[in-house]
Amino acid sequence: MYTTVLFAIIFCVIVGVIFLAIGFNARHPAAKYVCQFIGFALLVFAIIFLLTHYRWWI
Repeated sequence: MYTTVLFAIIFCVIVGVIFLAIGFNARHPAAKYVCQFIGFALLVFAIIFLLTHYRWWI
């Protein structure tokens, strides 16, 4: 179970960083805010996942 959660955390971090990069480089204002929101939401979700499942590891 912990391996699946670890892969989910890594996936959320990678996709979140990609969306943040797209959002910071986007020219259209709506695309910029949507991509930044998705990126930050995925990173926050990954942090919450990390704190709930790997508290002993930190």
